[in-house]
Amino acid sequence: LLFVAAQAEQMAPRPNATVVYGKYFSIATNGSRSSECNTYYLWLPAGDGPHPVVAYWHGGGFLGGSAISGPEGGCGEMCELVVSSGMAYASMDYRLDGIAYYYCEDGTTSCERPTAAEFVDVDEASGALALVPGSALSAFAPHVGRQEFAAQYAWDAAAALESLAARDDVDGEYVGFLGGSAGGFAMHYLSWIWHALPGNAAKATPRAICYTDAQLLYPVDNALDVVWTMWTDAVGDEAALADYIPAETCYETVGNVACVDGDYEVDLCNETWHRATMAAFCDGDAFERATLGDLRRAQVWPTDTAFRRALQKLWYPAQTMQAYRDHYETPFYIYVDNYMNQSAPGNFPHHAVAGHAYVEAAATAGLRYVVYYTDYLGMSPSAVSDRRFEVAQDTMVGTVDCVYNYASNFDFLRDSRVAATRRASAAERVAFFALALDRPVPRSSTDDDRLLECFVRLSRCPTSFWTSCLVVLALLLPLAAWGFLRRAKRRREPQSDATCDATNPLAAEHDPREVDFTELGPIDLRQQDADAVEQPLASERAVC
Repeated sequence: LLFVAAQAEQMAPRPNATVVYGKYFSIATNGSRSSECNTYYLWLPAGDGPHPVVAYWHGGGFLGGSAISGPEGGCGEMCELVVSSGMAYASMDYRLDGIAYYYCEDGTTSCERPTAAEFVDVDEASGALALVPGSALSAFAPHVGRQEFAAQYAWDAAAALESLAARDDVDGEYVGFLGGSAGGFAMHYLSWIWHALPGNAAKATPRAICYTDAQLLYPVDNALDVVWTMWTDAVGDEAALADYIPAETCYETVGNVACVDGDYEVDLCNETWHRATMAAFCDGDAFERATLGDLRRAQVWPTDTAFRRALQKLWYPAQTMQAYRDHYETPFYIYVDNYMNQSAPGNFPHHAVAGHAYVEAAATAGLRYVVYYTDYLGMSPSAVSDRRFEVAQDTMVGTVDCVYNYASNFDFLRDSRVAATRRASAAERVAFFALALDRPVPRSSTDDDRLLECFVRLSRCPTSFWTSCLVVLALLLPLAAWGFLRRAKRRREPQSDATCDATNPLAAEHDPREVDFTELGPIDLRQQDADAVEQPLASERAVC
């Protein structure tokens, strides 16, 4: 089995192209240089191009992750489903906060004295980016934290998309974005700001965003007033901070994690700001007393410089998406899936509160939206949707049955490409892209087609794999024969009247199904949060 698993890993499709799209590179402690930060990987479907493309932007809190790691990095399930559905798949890398980057004046990576990456300025009115000659981004001193370095990420995202869309085998008129967590920053910047800049609409046309563990506003760590306002709008000013984050992670959600954890090449910490914030909201009794309204009023982003005002253009997609009709002639589709709704670490930046906020933001902007979000503590009755689905969802504590609220302003579920898939599944997301990018029904949306794809992948196996399989089969045949004879003998013996209990719901296959939960009554998420520590799967309808 270990051998088979190793061979299966080797069967993962290799990219059709590995493209270095930018000039920047990092330097390791041993002196080696890597352009991984300015690279993307492209997988193409069969047939002649150009092909519609889905570009994946990895998460990692602006500090980690890569195009070839993580849930969708490399060519995993989503990549294979996308490619088998006739669309190209690109996995994109970009520069991370906390790492020093360099470039060579001659355009190589081998110069003797590389130059430090420049500071990226942002135009306050348009969000256009510009390199500042003679500057060094690594010398920038943040007022609060790491997301003040976000302009370098936006610069890379624009360069990567322009390179991808210019390829002959990619149709830049049909671009979809896929991502999770911090990956959403690139998707929003490219869709609402980059595309609106003069000349860019002729280079590429983004048509869809599919976003899991979605974030609507930044910064989400060392969160500031606009993010806290989104929360107080959802649960009220008097909601206790302790109900939504654990005390042990207050230093990263409310304070600045870079001031406590990590050894970074670039200084991401304003120690004065961090200490004042910790004393006011995280230390001792201050954490227990703090309310979300206190944070909304106190943690205000200053707008005393042009650059600080311009950062708001990058940080607030809920606002920038409102002007989408000014620069798009085609409908824009957005799909959001946020299942996290508790106070455990990692929940706050990807919370169902943000998922629910997407409904209003997308509706006001006129986008065609599909939003899944779970119930959360303090949720108003009006936030409970008319349609709810129970879905087996993979979470950080295992697979649990999530009860999703579902909101959409178009007939998403009636589309033939969507109807055959499971709710909130990878297949449904691929069907979403097929709809938005005007593609046929994904071939992998049925069990028969999944089986066919499995055989296609097996056909790629080397001869050594099949030889080993035959050896293992020869060893197992005697054991199988012995088991068959033993089973046949037992069948001839007298049987008791006992029967198997096939009614255990946890033993049955859980298909997503629309359910009426009006009779369940309110769910105490705080109690479930406590219960989930020891028995996260104790309840058949455990909240994610």
